[in-house]
Amino acid sequence: MIADDSYSKPWRFEKIHVLVGNNGILSFKYQAPYTIVETVMNETRLLPFSTISDIFKKMIVIVSNQVDSGIWGASAKQQYVITSIKLGLMNMREQGQSTGLLVPVWDFLGYDVITTSDGSFTSNTNQMQSYLTINVIDGSIISRGMGY
Repeated sequence: MIADDSYSKPWRFEKIHVLVGNNGILSFKYQAPYTIVETVMNETRLLPFSTISDIFKKMIVIVSNQVDSGIWGASAKQQYVITSIKLGLMNMREQGQSTGLLVPVWDFLGYDVITTSDGSFTSNTNQMQSYLTINVIDGSIISRGMGY
């Protein structure tokens, strides 16, 4: 099987490099690899957060569910601890292209605790992991791993 990398080719991000010394800022460098070629929608209504919250509550048990697979045992339970919710932009590559779209998204970040008959443990301690990324325009779920 050959992996399809049409969505996962390298994508450079904006960077700011600041060198600070004892007397303040010594150098400042801004790198912006993007060129905006067009605006797809000038005015877009974003879904209210209450709608996004409802989507999150329904989809988190489907998208990030580890216990229903049965690997933890029949009595296992999974609890999601969301430590922050962030509104931002996500770059979504167009398949087979070197271009993409910047889409507004809500990211639900945190960790989870799985309880089994042997006790509880945290299966993920990276509190910067997005458990669910939701497109703020249409409410679709975006896979961070695939970029769409």
